[in-house]
Amino acid sequence: DEHSAAVYQTQWSPTNPNLLATASLDHTLKTWDVEHNKCLNTFAQHTKPVYSVSFSPDGQYLASGSMDNTLRIWSVKEGKCVKKYKGDE
Repeated sequence: DEHSAAVYQTQWSPTNPNLLATASLDHTLKTWDVEHNKCLNTFAQHTKPVYSVSFSPDGQYLASGSMDNTLRIWSVKEGKCVKKYKGDE
């Protein structure tokens, strides 16, 4: 459940005080239940380090930015990528 490389950014959920998201140099995002010290989901479709993570205002989605030149939108509830935007190489 732990990241295998450094965590670069963290973000608290705006709607759930026990939910934390982390972006890591191991190419993944994770969501955590901090009250129970438990990883809830691992989001692993980036192919390079993830440097940014942010919740949507309603807490239903995460946005992540990676050195793989993609921005991804993730469903927190479903634990999957729902939209991918590709930047210039």
